[in-house]
Amino acid sequence: MTVNPYDIDAAARYDKALHLSQKRYPPPAGVISPKPTKYWPEKNITLLREYQRWLLDGGASHNCTLNISIPTAGHVLGLSLKSHEELCLEQDIKRALGYIEAREMSAVWTTNCRRALHRFRRYLQLKRGEITFSPYPRFDLGRYTTGLPPWLVEHLDQIRIVRQGNWRRTRLHQALIIFWRTHTQLWRWLFENDIISAEEGPEGVCQIRRQHLYAFIDARMANGMSSKTINLEMRTFQATLRFLQEHDILVPQSILAMRG
Repeated sequence: MTVNPYDIDAAARYDKALHLSQKRYPPPAGVISPKPTKYWPEKNITLLREYQRWLLDGGASHNCTLNISIPTAGHVLGLSLKSHEELCLEQDIKRALGYIEAREMSAVWTTNCRRALHRFRRYLQLKRGEITFSPYPRFDLGRYTTGLPPWLVEHLDQIRIVRQGNWRRTRLHQALIIFWRTHTQLWRWLFENDIISAEEGPEGVCQIRRQHLYAFIDARMANGMSSKTINLEMRTFQATLRFLQEHDILVPQSILAMRG
């Protein structure tokens, strides 16, 4: 039976991950280890649970969330034992990274943990109001979402929030353009050709058939689009369908099985 990741308590997950990791790969002598959640301020336990839901609601991988993001964020909180509002992001996240590197795991694992620390830092900055994930003022979101229903734009924006946590600040505007262009191209074509209607709500997604996507591919090829571009648009469309499916919206399974 598949376990719903929302039903897994983040605090319990961290305590288990901490226990197993220290049992299998004990840190070197002299390296200070994080404390389990029973030593934490209660508000930090609440924060970890909120962070898990934020990741999952945004479409983050269940496996990555439970096995990397939550344990890594827990190291930050378990090493400092201060209220999350009192954390020094530069110092306390650097301390957690030092603990991870000291354990000398694989290079891939260390890189994934470093990225997770970056994501957790940006989440704390977002919670503190130090940054926002809103598009730059000069970014014209309406150019890509005109004709799309609000429920779809809202779900796409949830995906964007998670993805944007890994974007370089210097390339944010360009990354926003690429994200919204690729994630909306097929959807806009479906609505413009009356294959689904905005008035139907999410239930209309079930009306999409393979022949509609074949027609979209033909139209894009007729406009001179490369196979690489069309495949990217198809992959992002399928990824959005999976995200909708995880949020209890029925989607046609045959489309998820289509290859490029």
